[in-house]
Amino acid sequence: MPLTVQQAGPGSDTLGISRLLFASLVPGRHELSSTRLESVYCDAPMTTSARARIAAELNHVGLVILSEPCNEPLVVVKRSEMPTLGTPENARHHARRVKVLADRAADEVVRSGQPFVLPAMADKEREIVRERLRWRTDLVARTEGQGTERHVVILPI
Repeated sequence: MPLTVQQAGPGSDTLGISRLLFASLVPGRHELSSTRLESVYCDAPMTTSARARIAAELNHVGLVILSEPCNEPLVVVKRSEMPTLGTPENARHHARRVKVLADRAADEVVRSGQPFVLPAMADKEREIVRERLRWRTDLVARTEGQGTERHVVILPI
């Protein structure tokens, strides 16, 4: 599938390029070869440090990295929901990401005084969020929605 991303020149906003790359991928598993990454990011040759930086940026914009940054190809997953991945390491990493999301959302609720609606999540993810926020006395987490649209709403008290 060809990308519609403008090439990045030296000193350009590579995080913005990562966001465009994320947007160009359909949900599912993708193998990003060095050649493909070089065509998008203009890093020639694709060094280990460049691949590590790009992997960190792709992780930041929401892609789950399934291979080490130095592996060829770099394997990523874009999901419409964020289910727990099979291996224990990926499951722990994913749980950590859900906890960070919950903490950031809770901080935003306390700061703004406004409810925060998290994206639709699997049962296990909602459980992680509720457990993470269970002891907070300044907010409450409630599950709303039906079926695949079930999500957590964090409300200030």
